[in-house]
Amino acid sequence: MMTPGPPGELDRTSSSRGKQLLTVAFILNYMSLQPPLTKNVDQQSLKFFDEESYMAWSVPMKAYLMELDLWDIVEAATEPPTPKNDEIAFKGWSINNALALYFIRASSESKAFPLIGKINTAKIAWDTLAEKYKPKVLGICAKIGNIEMAKCIIGKSSTLLSIGNGNMKIIPVVLAIKNNPNAIDMARYLYDETPKEDLVPTKGVNGATFITQCIYAKAFDLALDLLQLYPVLALALDVNNQTPLLTLASVSFAYPNGNRLIFWKQWIYDSIPIPSVYATNEIPISIKELEKGERGQARNIGSGIKEIYELKLLHCQSKKILLLMCQSLLISSRQEVSLACEALIKAVKNGRIEFVTTVMNANDTLVWARDFDTNNNIFMLAVLYRQNKVFQFLCGLLLKNTMLSKVNKDGNNILHMAGTLEPSARRHTIQGPAFLMQREVKWFK
Repeated sequence: MMTPGPPGELDRTSSSRGKQLLTVAFILNYMSLQPPLTKNVDQQSLKFFDEESYMAWSVPMKAYLMELDLWDIVEAATEPPTPKNDEIAFKGWSINNALALYFIRASSESKAFPLIGKINTAKIAWDTLAEKYKPKVLGICAKIGNIEMAKCIIGKSSTLLSIGNGNMKIIPVVLAIKNNPNAIDMARYLYDETPKEDLVPTKGVNGATFITQCIYAKAFDLALDLLQLYPVLALALDVNNQTPLLTLASVSFAYPNGNRLIFWKQWIYDSIPIPSVYATNEIPISIKELEKGERGQARNIGSGIKEIYELKLLHCQSKKILLLMCQSLLISSRQEVSLACEALIKAVKNGRIEFVTTVMNANDTLVWARDFDTNNNIFMLAVLYRQNKVFQFLCGLLLKNTMLSKVNKDGNNILHMAGTLEPSARRHTIQGPAFLMQREVKWFK
């Protein structure tokens, strides 16, 4: 049985608990009277997920707190009142602080909430999130593509090029290509100014993220230039836990087989010469450099032919990038081999014959690659996804008979794959059920 304490202590405890209950009751009553969102604030904008959504969250949240007369609590430059100095002012501050802190916490998702879960003041909670997730000034310029402002900032302090933004410490050059892939000029400018040491794999995800985003943005020249410095980036993980090698296996525009041209465009494509130096040794940083010269080849051809020229140049750059990436396959660790197998499986499913042949010629031990979920080998996957060119190439390998006799985790062999049509296989390339049946019979034979 508990022994009651002194009367004074009981009074203080009851008073303290009473104040807490009163504050909670006030907040609940306030929330019942005040709609959680005002007409000027969108509901989705008040959800804060990570550094990518911080700017979209902070502006409407500030406006929301200002409408509720709570922003003064967050912005206060002076110390809050104390019960000893002014008890009435302290009570009013405590209620407003609790409300502001509630709104900040309620809009913070799982990644951000642990940072402020134990903080008791709205100002410190706001400042903590800003310090962690708010992009630096150069990072903001990189996102919006303001080159002139970026030049001014870098002229005053070039060290800002190496300062990361957000939880993943993404540097400005990566933000430029990641958040605005259409503004390649900003990415090119920042890439020229950024110390390349900031993009090495040992310094985080910046290098791999830059290459993957360059591939998506078709800025192959930038990806190639960085890979020439650090080929190991081919199997490094980016901000989305994806390797540049997997990204290159995923995009169709990087390969001639993924760009079906009508006959006359294909004839022009085959006829246009790409200088051998561009296809084998060095690729220019941009086709724009060719246009600067008075005798540039791209300058003197029509716009339609120029488009085909750029497409072929892109394919040459892609081939060079893949060859550089394959250098990492020769000295890979077990984890890197697993990542390479993932990329190869992706290429087999998508029918990237250029990727498959180049990678297999660089490291033929990847023939043992298997799909993690089904345990299908690459022979099975080529049949299941009806990738004829890939299957024909694989059948020329020395281990063909061994691989064709394998079974997956369900005990199915290569004939079962021929009798099964993967839903995502290329049905649309066969017009009519009769032709589809004819193709299926050929695959089974």
